[in-house]
Amino acid sequence: MQFENETPMPVVNITLENGENAECEVLCIFDMVDYPQKEYIALMPKTYDGSESEVILFEYVEEGEDCAEFLSIEDEEEFNKAVSAFYSWLEE
Repeated sequence: MQFENETPMPVVNITLENGENAECEVLCIFDMVDYPQKEYIALMPKTYDGSESEVILFEYVEEGEDCAEFLSIEDEEEFNKAVSAFYSWLEE
């Protein structure tokens, strides 16, 4: 597992499943040994009222220098491994 978190990460705007837009901080971009052809991204929606927010995980696909696509992780096993990998990053 390799994490890229040594350079400042940007803030991105995404549309949530409920149709709302959210401004999110990029926490990390990582890959996993079980899925070497894929990268994943962990996002934290910004809240302005002091409430806590949950981390959102996506498959991360770069589409050029300034463009990326965030795909839902549909496979439950893959999603659970991504969650475990993210928790490992938090513990470092």
